[in-house]
Amino acid sequence: MEWLVNDLSLDGQFAHPAAVRTALEPLLKLRMRDNYLLNNLYTSRRLIDRQATATANLREAVKAIKTTNLQEAVKVDKNFIKQVLSWLANSHFFWETNSQPDDYDHFEFEGEEVTEQGLGEAARRLLAGRETRSFSFQDIQKFEKTPLSVQHGFSDDPPDQIIIDNDWRIDQLESVLQGVRKIESWPDVQVEIRRRFAEIMFPETVMEKMTPVPFSKALKERIYVLLGVLNRLVQETGPDGKLTPGGMEIWLNRSTGARAWFTDESETNKINFKTELTFVDPANAGKAIFCPWHGKINEGPTRIHFEWPRPPGQRQIKVVYIGPKITKK
Repeated sequence: MEWLVNDLSLDGQFAHPAAVRTALEPLLKLRMRDNYLLNNLYTSRRLIDRQATATANLREAVKAIKTTNLQEAVKVDKNFIKQVLSWLANSHFFWETNSQPDDYDHFEFEGEEVTEQGLGEAARRLLAGRETRSFSFQDIQKFEKTPLSVQHGFSDDPPDQIIIDNDWRIDQLESVLQGVRKIESWPDVQVEIRRRFAEIMFPETVMEKMTPVPFSKALKERIYVLLGVLNRLVQETGPDGKLTPGGMEIWLNRSTGARAWFTDESETNKINFKTELTFVDPANAGKAIFCPWHGKINEGPTRIHFEWPRPPGQRQIKVVYIGPKITKK
């Protein structure tokens, strides 16, 4: 699970720097005591320059925050300011450092473009199959609700609606954190992909070859990204089993060119590894299907084999193997 701070929820609504502190302090404390949130809460580089009060942006408002200890003379609270600015100015927690690419990169919320804001990045990550929520600051009514609906596409096209679960209170964040499933092994991943990618059909043995492979968070995330594309292709498939124009665009962008994510095996490999590339059909244990098409992951290297093209009229995609590269020589 990842959280993207919603830039639009900071729009000059606070009356003074003390109100900014009231909004930031509980989030900062939770972030510091919960290591999971610490590593999964992201802001944009531009957030610090958003208007926080009528006369000050967030950076200026934070620098004006005073102490709250009544036993001290009222003065600028240097420790709190340092903590906040260390978070908001730290590139490790900017989503731009590892932004999720999208083939049709335009997102709007209620008519306002958010492509380069937290909501846009949250939408991109959701489209890629990454579990993502938004966090909004309070006191703007339209963001004190969940979910938020972000449009994907341009006004002259029929836009998709990307639904983003939104938290705006600390108790909500704490509740979600308690329920976050820690994915720490390949069996955990196998359970998670079934839950997350409901449009894909997996056999029970889909990840059995990953058992001896050391668990890697980076490899796990890359598996999610590639499965997210396949899941999206199913969503972009009509009742007749054919890709929509949007689905065809996604497929062509990801299956052609020198850096394609998905490719077919060479004719030589199809001959030499025909047995190894033939799998049990997850829909019919008595049937075998030949699946040379695969998603490519450099780490390992690892491959995701799936049935392609699909039989006429079939919407689901069958992913039959996730594991080390089969066609090693």
